[in-house]
Amino acid sequence: MLGFSIPSFIRILSSAVWLAMSCAVYAQTYEESVAEYEKLDFASALVGFKKLATQDHKESQYYLGMMYSSGFGVPVDEEMAYEWFLKAAKQGYAEAQFRVALDLDVGHKKVPAADAKKAAFWYLKAAEQGHTESQWLLAALYDQGRGVTKDAQKAFEWNLKAAEKGTPDMQAEIAKKNLLGNGVKKNLKLACIWYERSAGGGNSYSMVMSGYCYSDANIGQVNQLKAIEWFQKAADAGSADGQFETGKIYEIGIGIVKNEKRAFELYLKAADQNHSDSQFRLGVCYEFGKGVKKDVSEAVKWHQKSADQGNSLAQASLAYKLLYGDGIEKNVTAAALWFKKSAEQNNKFGQYMLATMYEDGIGVPRDYELAVKWFQKAAELGQDDAQNKLGVKLAEGASIQKNMIEALKWFTISAASGNAKAIDNRDKAEKSMTAGDVKKAQALAAAWIKKNKPE
Repeated sequence: MLGFSIPSFIRILSSAVWLAMSCAVYAQTYEESVAEYEKLDFASALVGFKKLATQDHKESQYYLGMMYSSGFGVPVDEEMAYEWFLKAAKQGYAEAQFRVALDLDVGHKKVPAADAKKAAFWYLKAAEQGHTESQWLLAALYDQGRGVTKDAQKAFEWNLKAAEKGTPDMQAEIAKKNLLGNGVKKNLKLACIWYERSAGGGNSYSMVMSGYCYSDANIGQVNQLKAIEWFQKAADAGSADGQFETGKIYEIGIGIVKNEKRAFELYLKAADQNHSDSQFRLGVCYEFGKGVKKDVSEAVKWHQKSADQGNSLAQASLAYKLLYGDGIEKNVTAAALWFKKSAEQNNKFGQYMLATMYEDGIGVPRDYELAVKWFQKAAELGQDDAQNKLGVKLAEGASIQKNMIEALKWFTISAASGNAKAIDNRDKAEKSMTAGDVKKAQALAAAWIKKNKPE
């Protein structure tokens, strides 16, 4: 026996046939609606999507959300869009989950107020399905500690998932985190791999970073030709950093034929993008006639632009010109101001010049203690004239406690740079000191030089 009657079996069979036929129509109608949507026939698409959406077809619910959100075939209605996105999201549709999360993340007038905790919930739902943008924005929440407990490691993990199949911008962020050790153990080699991958996808910042990877032994394996290639690609892509780096290569002639005119052209392009380092170098080109006719007034103009953006080299250069009236009207008060701005950014030349102005009372009231302070700062940064001056102050006990061992130490350090005055002062000091004190000073100088030797 079959366990059920023939009429019952026929009814079941008929229902199955009807269900199969309706599913086929259901799928066909959705595909037709998508085709109409893509042909910008939004009125027809709307009819089809609405019919399917009321039958809990999640993809159609998502499309309705898109239409109400963008005003395709209907007036823009963010509230209605959110409702349809939410319906699709609850059915597990990743794109809709992302849109719900995004609305909750930023908030809209007719959508529930921004709620990072709920946004994190929906980002996670979509991220777990491999939705790249959700993975990326979930990482941002972990980085910032919004809606979730701040966790750099989890942020990195989600960034990595997104970057593996995501955009060059995402890959650049993973490179940066490897470079800095943010959420992962610092790994310069991996950073360079990710930068080059991102650069290959067209990210101009990563092109510049790839150039650094190939030119800096502290970051990656030196390959000057590859470095030039990436800097040039960045420059061609309009990157001011790329134009600046390529300009430096042409100006100095590193791994390429020296071409000061080409360097000038590249600096000018970057300077026009308000790149302060390029504005400074452009000023240098005008000052010394490198790749362009010498024009001190133009040099001052570009150094002023760069200085106004906080470039300490330009600030010191502008100050020097103001001090001596070179290409600009002499103004010692303004010179002191610009030297101070530069000095406060640890520019050793700016510190030395500010010290001399305090010492001589030029542009500022005379102040020997401040002079010693700035001589000392510049000396520690390796400015040889400041090192000699500090030695003199220590030897004389002028505004600082007299200390011949320290004085000889600084004379010796400055003399090692070839400073003629320091060599003379060193020799004189050694003759006036005991052998034991000379030895102590020399040991201190050797230790300082070793510690501060450029890598």
